[in-house]
Amino acid sequence: MAQNIITESSKLLGKEISSVVKQVFDDNWINWENSGHYGQRSFSSYTTHPYIKISWDGTLDSLFNLAHEILGTVARYYSGLTESFFQSELSILKTEFISYLGTWSLYEYLRKHPEIIDLNLLILLKMCLYSYILTHI
Repeated sequence: MAQNIITESSKLLGKEISSVVKQVFDDNWINWENSGHYGQRSFSSYTTHPYIKISWDGTLDSLFNLAHEILGTVARYYSGLTESFFQSELSILKTEFISYLGTWSLYEYLRKHPEIIDLNLLILLKMCLYSYILTHI
């Protein structure tokens, strides 16, 4: 279900990005963990596609973390395709901004599909997103 929601939400960002998001799932760029260690991270190198390591527990928080990490991964993927080796590493500011677009697109998708999430929870989530923007960008 998470895969479908994130893939559908990425369509708000265009067909090209959405196709790479689908590729992230189809080609197993994600290492799903269900361990006591909580966290998420993505790793990239110039010669391979990026990888995502995420602690997955099936919660809404995990869903937003996954959307965030996937868009950062998509940004690094495109950077590796289009830039020289020395210019391919994105700054943390660029990566976080693009990652936030994944968070935003997921929020917008959930807002347009109230059958997936309670509206009161979505209002609370919107307040959290504003707080996230202020503390991360």
